[in-house]
Amino acid sequence: MKVVGIIGGIGSGKSSVSSIFVKKGAPILDADRAGHLTLQESYIKQKLLERFGTAIFEHSIEKKNNVNNQQQISEMGNDSAGIIEKNIDNYSINRKLLADLVFASTEEAKKNLAFLNALIHPEIARKLEKQRQTFEARKKEFVILDAPLILEAGWHKMADYLIFVEAEEETRWNRVRKRNWSRQEFKNREAAQMPLSEKKKFADFVINNNQPWDQMVEQVESLIKTIRQSN
Repeated sequence: MKVVGIIGGIGSGKSSVSSIFVKKGAPILDADRAGHLTLQESYIKQKLLERFGTAIFEHSIEKKNNVNNQQQISEMGNDSAGIIEKNIDNYSINRKLLADLVFASTEEAKKNLAFLNALIHPEIARKLEKQRQTFEARKKEFVILDAPLILEAGWHKMADYLIFVEAEEETRWNRVRKRNWSRQEFKNREAAQMPLSEKKKFADFVINNNQPWDQMVEQVESLIKTIRQSN
C-alpha cells in the first residue's frame, strides 16, 4: 500500500486534490481530525491548562447551549483553574482562542507554537499510524496523508510520494478569507510553516492549481495512473 502525502501552501487546494483521490477509492489519513481528537484528551488539556490558563477553555455543555463561557469561567473566581482541572472532561479547547496564542507575530507566540507542536504531534502521529495500519489490513491500494504540517512534523517519512499543490498567493488568500480569517492571520499562519520554495523541493510531483477545475482534475487523474503503475 502506497501513502501519498499532499503538501502546499495554505489555501492551495490540498483538500480538493485529496477529494479526487477519494473518488478513486483512496481513504484519508486525516491529521486534522486526529488533531481534534488529541485536543479532547484529558492529559493534553491538563498540559494546556498549565501553559495557557483558563482563557482557552469552554464548558462543553454550556457551549452547546450558547452560554457565555468566558463569563462563566470569570465568575468562578480565583479557583477557576482548579475547578476546570477537577472537571477537565467537561471542558473543551476553543481552537480559535488557542490559535490566537500560537500564530501571532511575536516571540512569545513562537514559543507557544513550539510547545503546542511538541505536545500534540507525537500523539497525532500515533493516531495516523493506527489509521495507516487499519487501511493496510483492508488491502487498500493507496491512502492519502492530508495534514497541514506534513514536513514540519516529520510525517512525510511515512509517505511514499509527496505531491505539491501550487497556487498563487492571491488565489490562496481569496480561498482562506472565506474561513473568516484576516489577511494578517493568513500571513501569520503561513509564516509559521516552512517556506513554499522549501516545501516544493520535497515533492515527487507538482499539481498546478492555478488552472480551471477540470484541468486540475485531469492532472490528478493522470498522476493516479502513474502511482498505480508504480505498484
